[in-house]
Amino acid sequence: FKKICRFHNDIVIMWLSKVDFALRKTLVANQVNFVVVGTQLHIPSMFISLREKHLKDTEVSDNFSTPAQVVLIYHLVKQSLAGMALSQVAKLVGYSPKTLSLVVKELEAKGVVEIRRDGRTSKYMHFFLTGRKLWNAVKGKMVNPIVKTVYSKRYSFYGVQGVYCSGKDAYKEHAYGNDHPSCKVVATTSEHYKTMDISIAEEGQHSSEIQVWRYDPGILATNGLVDPCSLYLTMRDSVTPQQARNFLAFSAGLRGEIKIRLISWATK
Repeated sequence: FKKICRFHNDIVIMWLSKVDFALRKTLVANQVNFVVVGTQLHIPSMFISLREKHLKDTEVSDNFSTPAQVVLIYHLVKQSLAGMALSQVAKLVGYSPKTLSLVVKELEAKGVVEIRRDGRTSKYMHFFLTGRKLWNAVKGKMVNPIVKTVYSKRYSFYGVQGVYCSGKDAYKEHAYGNDHPSCKVVATTSEHYKTMDISIAEEGQHSSEIQVWRYDPGILATNGLVDPCSLYLTMRDSVTPQQARNFLAFSAGLRGEIKIRLISWATK
């Protein structure tokens, strides 16, 4: 199959009238594109994997849902979730088992993971791609986590609980490793923002910014900094070539399996 793909230099799909469990497992494990008439559409090269139950029950949108985005970024920058019991995954990301079940169903429908069993009851995710290949494949379907930006007269939020350094300050920290970022741009949740006692300012007359995110940046943050993947999503539409050149390679999660450069984000 791979020789045929290389020969034609295009997407090749096997068309099958039926398939048994053993053959299906082999095809999926080897990332072979195939269609089983009326029951399954599995095209990993295009990140499509639908069975009859998904075609009936699952509405597949272009972008990942917020919980699915969090799970994917957590897997990339914090800790590999591959092979981990789903009950444990739910505890790590702070979602209920029901929410995680919907996330897993979504990721499976989009062809990112396959659900496998360890014994009779324990289920886990198998990712078809890892590291940088996974990030490059999913980043286009992720959304900017910022819901709104609030401007403040406060000079800095350094050391304030519940907020995480973001924006250019986090960019410089990830790029150069500054010991004490100024934290003039921070990210937080809408719930925490409502509890903050701040002096609001007009844009252009402000000293700091508060980004209200659609998910808790603390789930993915390290050492008070928002994670680099979410940071990229907030800067995706405004990153400059100079910033891309100055952003040094950094390692993210998976024990250094992936090394992502901002220049690759800006040019793809």
